[in-house]
Amino acid sequence: MTELEKRQRNNIAAKKYRATHPDRNRQDYDPDFYYANRKRIMQTKTGYLRTPFGKLGKLYLSAQQRIRGQIKTSPQYIGMSICSRAKFREKFMGDPSFLEKFSAWEASGYPLGLSPSIDRIDNALGYTLDNIQILTQSENASKSRRKANALHQAV
Repeated sequence: MTELEKRQRNNIAAKKYRATHPDRNRQDYDPDFYYANRKRIMQTKTGYLRTPFGKLGKLYLSAQQRIRGQIKTSPQYIGMSICSRAKFREKFMGDPSFLEKFSAWEASGYPLGLSPSIDRIDNALGYTLDNIQILTQSENASKSRRKANALHQAV
């Protein structure tokens, strides 16, 4: 690869990065630095999601997207109520159950089955503070399967 091709590739990568990071739109921004450190920069986003605060934010965002109809596979959630993001974080940042599940997920290398997940206690109600609890992904999935099996056997 010629020097000109490398510079063009670096400039394209830098433009993409600046488009998503407005604080990087400054004259002293060095595209060569970005290109050399792109892996570390991209891992920063993943790193934030692997903090208790970041995980709670992602859980809230997913619930919010379900009730707004932005996740097409979940039409049954559209229009349900949801608590505020601040109250959601306040409830679970001090919850020993969430912190315990988060620590176990982190210590085991972030497997999907141990990832903290929101569970609605009564599925007919929305995401209100008194109707949600934190379970692991596998606990939440097995709870859903048990309910589906119970409905199937009742019919």
